Amino acid sequence: MRLYGTYDHSMDDKSRVTLPADFRAHYAQGAVLVRLPVQPNCVSVFSEEDWEAVESRFIEVKDDFDDPEVDWSIREIYMYMSRVVPDRQGRVLVQSSVSEGLDLCGSVKIVGHKDRLEIWNPDMFAREQERRNWLKAQRSLPKEPGDES
Repeated sequence: MRLYGTYDHSMDDKSRVTLPADFRAHYAQGAVLVRLPVQPNCVSVFSEEDWEAVESRFIEVKDDFDDPEVDWSIREIYMYMSRVVPDRQGRVLVQSSVSEGLDLCGSVKIVGHKDRLEIWNPDMFAREQERRNWLKAQRSLPKEPGDES
């Protein structure tokens, strides 16, 4: 299942976020909440099945204890991860170990990202969008004569 769209939701005082109604069935058997090194500014929410595919596609292939950087990245993935089952209202508990430093409270933005949902602080998401738009604009500027980069 492809996950798409942007949703404005909220995190309650018990650190629970309600999943978008269209995707609750996808997570009915459980969800994996994780911070990924490629996108550490949000909490990624995978179904168990999609997480197993990520593990086999990326993590198991790179599991190289001879490379301390790879080993540490894998450690970070698993130390900032939790498994949850949504309650009857479609809410998932976002443990503080997963969301530490993300300022997730009150309003949150849920963003579809192909095989996962992402839970963002709305201000952090807006800053990331602005930063990426600026980078795109910079890449589209004509290069100055003699600029080889």
